[in-house]
Amino acid sequence: MRFITLFIAVSLWLSANVPAQVVSDTLKMKEITVTSTRYRIPVIKQPSHTVLIDSVQLANTNGQSLGEALSRYSSIFVRSNAPGAVSLASFRGFGGEQTRVLWEGMPINHSMLGVLDLSLIRSGAFSSVEVSSGSGSSTYGSGISGSVSLASSINSGEFSAGQSIGSNSNYITFGNIGFEAGNWTLGLGGSIQENENDYRYYDRNTEQEENRRHATFDNDQFQLQAGWNKEGKRFQSKFWYLKSDHEIPENVFVGSGTSRQNDSASRWVSSFHFRTGNVQHGIKSYLAQTELDYFDPNRNIESISTGREWNNEWAATIYISSAVSLTNITSAHFTEVKTNNYTEKKYRNLLSEQLMAEISPTKALGIFPTIRVDHYSDFGAAVSPSLGINYQIIEDEIYFHSLVSRNFRAPTFNDLYWPEGGNEDLKPETAILTEAGIGITDQWKNVGDHNLAFFRMDISNGIKWNPGGGTFFRAQNYLSLLSYGVEWTAFKEFEVGTYKLSYSQSSSYTRSTIDEARFDGDAAVGDQLPYVPKWKYSGSFSVSRGDLRTSLYGNWVSERYSTEQNDIRDPEPSYFVLDASINYSKTIRKTQFDLSVQVNNILDEQYEVVRLYPQPLRNFLITLTIKHKNGN
Repeated sequence: MRFITLFIAVSLWLSANVPAQVVSDTLKMKEITVTSTRYRIPVIKQPSHTVLIDSVQLANTNGQSLGEALSRYSSIFVRSNAPGAVSLASFRGFGGEQTRVLWEGMPINHSMLGVLDLSLIRSGAFSSVEVSSGSGSSTYGSGISGSVSLASSINSGEFSAGQSIGSNSNYITFGNIGFEAGNWTLGLGGSIQENENDYRYYDRNTEQEENRRHATFDNDQFQLQAGWNKEGKRFQSKFWYLKSDHEIPENVFVGSGTSRQNDSASRWVSSFHFRTGNVQHGIKSYLAQTELDYFDPNRNIESISTGREWNNEWAATIYISSAVSLTNITSAHFTEVKTNNYTEKKYRNLLSEQLMAEISPTKALGIFPTIRVDHYSDFGAAVSPSLGINYQIIEDEIYFHSLVSRNFRAPTFNDLYWPEGGNEDLKPETAILTEAGIGITDQWKNVGDHNLAFFRMDISNGIKWNPGGGTFFRAQNYLSLLSYGVEWTAFKEFEVGTYKLSYSQSSSYTRSTIDEARFDGDAAVGDQLPYVPKWKYSGSFSVSRGDLRTSLYGNWVSERYSTEQNDIRDPEPSYFVLDASINYSKTIRKTQFDLSVQVNNILDEQYEVVRLYPQPLRNFLITLTIKHKNGN
C-alpha cells in the first residue's frame, strides 16, 4: 500500500510542479483533431471529455489487447476474465452493451450480443484510439455511456517487421509496408499471435500458485489499405480481417473446462470526399461479416452464428460563414443474423437522419447543437438531441465545456429473439446525460495539459434478464439507474538537462446504482452496481536520454462487488499492478532497430478482476522491431 501511495503521489506532483522546458511538438490537448464526436476540432475545444491514445502510446502496448491499452490510458474499467478470455468495457458505470466501439466511424459491436470482446483486438493494429463521453446517440446512434473510436493508418513511407517472445510461450510476428505511387498510397499490415497462455496465478482457495489450464489462443489480423488524393478529392478504402481461435478457461472451481470459441470478422470500409463551392461532401460504405462459433462438449452446446452488415452514409457540410457550419448526415444500415439459436434468419433495417451545427458567435465561444432521428424496423423510432458548449476562459489556456444529451441503447438481437427468453416487445434503454468540466493547456503556467469532467446519467427502461417461467430467464425493461462521478486526465512532457520526461494519468470516481425499487423490499437500491469500481487510477512515467527510454505504468482499481446487494463478505479486493519497460533504439542510415523488454506485474500482485478468474503473476515480453524508411 505504501508503494501505491508513493507512485500516485509522485506522479501527481510531476504533473504540475516540475519546472522544465516544455517539448513544443506534443501539445496533445490543443493540436490534435478529434473525429469520434464528428466535430473536427482539437481535443481542448470539444464540448465533452475526450481522451486520445496516440500511436506512441499504442506502440508501448506491444503484444497487448485493446482492452489492456484502454485500461492503461483511460478511465474505462475493463472487465477481463484473463488474457485471451472475454474482456468488456465498463464506461462510467455501465457495461459493454452501452459502450459503442467504432472503426473508421462505423459501429462494430456484435449485432447478436451488443458488445465487442476487446481481447480479440491487438492494440498495435491501430494508429490512434479516441475515448469520448460526448459522442452519444446524437452522433452515432445506439450507445449510452460513450464510445471508443479506432483509426487505422499505415505509414506510406515505411517498412517494418518485428517479433515478440514472451512468457507462457507467447509469440507474436508483426509488420507492415506502405508506399506511394503518384496520387495513390498503398499499405499492408498484420500480425500473427500464438500463445499457450498457461500463466502462473495465485489460487486464493488453495492458497498456492497454479498454472492456468485450457486457455490457449491464436490470433491473426491483417489490414489492407489504399488511398487516392488529388485536387481536393480524397478516396480511401480499408479492409480488416481478424481470426481468433481460443480455449475458454473456466473459473478455478470448475477446473480446465472443455469449451472453445472461434471468432472471425471481415470488415471493409470505403469513403470518398470532395467539395463543391462551399459544401464539403462525404460518401462512405461499410460491409462486414462476423462469425462466432462456440462449442462445449461437456455441456452439449454448439452455437454457430453469422452476422452480415451493410452501412451506407452520405454527409454534407455547408460553411455558411467562418463562424457557422451545418452538417447533414443520412445513413442506411442493414443487418442480417443467421444462427442455429434462432428459428429463422433475423433482420434489422435502420434509417437515420442527423443534423448538427458548429456555431462560434465569438472567438471564445463554441456552440454545438445536434439532433438525430433513428428508425428501426424492429422497434420503431428514437430521437436523440444534444447541446454542447465550449468557452475559452483564457485564450489558448483555460476552457470550460458542457454537454446535455438524450441517448438510447437499442435492444440486441439476443434481447429480442433468444428462444424462451427474448422479448420482441422491448423498448430501447434511454438516458439523460449532463456533463461539465474544465480543460487547461500547458500554456497556462506550464502546468501540463489537464481535463476535469463531472458527469451524471439517469437511465430508464434498463434491460435486464430476470427469472421467467420455468427455468428460463426473460429480457425485460424494468431498471432505473443512476450514475455520477468525476474524471481527470493529465499529460506533461518536459526536459531536464539532457533527459526527456513525460507523465500521463487518468483517474475517475464513479457511483453507479439502482435508484428505484423494482419490487417491494428491493435491498439493492442505492448499492453499487456489480463489477463497477468506485475508484480507478492509471498513470505512466517515462524517462529517455539518447537512444534509451525507461517507463513505468501503474493501474489501481478499488474493490468491486459481484452481487447487487454489496454483501460485506462479497467484495473483490482492490489491486495495484505495476508494469515496466526498457526500450533501446538505434538508427543506421534509413533503418531503425528497436529493442523492448517489458515486465508486467513486476510486484507479483495476486488479483482477480472478475471473481474466480485469476490474473497472471509476473511475466515478460521481449520485442525486436526493424523499421526502414522508403525514399529520400
